Amino acid sequence: MSAVLFCVALQAQNANRSGLFVELGGGFTAGDSPNQAGEIVSEFVPSIDNNAAINLYRKVDKTSGACVDLGVGYRWATSLHFAFEVKLQAMSHVSNFTETLAINLKPGVRYTSREIIGTTSLYANANVGLGAFVDNTTLSVPYEVGVGFNFGNNISAGLVWDAQYAVSKHEYHGAHYGMAGIRLGYRF
Repeated sequence: MSAVLFCVALQAQNANRSGLFVELGGGFTAGDSPNQAGEIVSEFVPSIDNNAAINLYRKVDKTSGACVDLGVGYRWATSLHFAFEVKLQAMSHVSNFTETLAINLKPGVRYTSREIIGTTSLYANANVGLGAFVDNTTLSVPYEVGVGFNFGNNISAGLVWDAQYAVSKHEYHGAHYGMAGIRLGYRF
């Protein structure tokens, strides 16, 4: 009986619990951030028979600068240290907010360590899913990896790499960019 009570007490202390959560992230972008407002570029492409064709394409800018994301989701604790989660997230580059706004649905897993100091524990997460750039409905594969601290049972803060790779046949095809930043979370 005392072993059962000990296990229940451990679960009560662990930050890995089922529940609704919200996350807010911010950081800097890296990669080929899609920018529909970018200039249209034309180039002459010579053919074998010395005729020239004009190839029009939209320049995809390499951008840097601030990026933000906001997500809401639900986490299901599957054991003392592991959980499965699903989140709906909006992510965008700040300077081109409407052109780079993406809506992502990302299932994933989260590991929570035992407490290291008081009620503070470590976490690591990995998520991958399906997303779309709102401005032109280009499909993408969003993914993220993160590590950080749980402060008690409800608050978390950590480092994150949150990225997406455009996959549909559109002008953004092959664009791959992400945010390296900090993410704050609250589990209800």
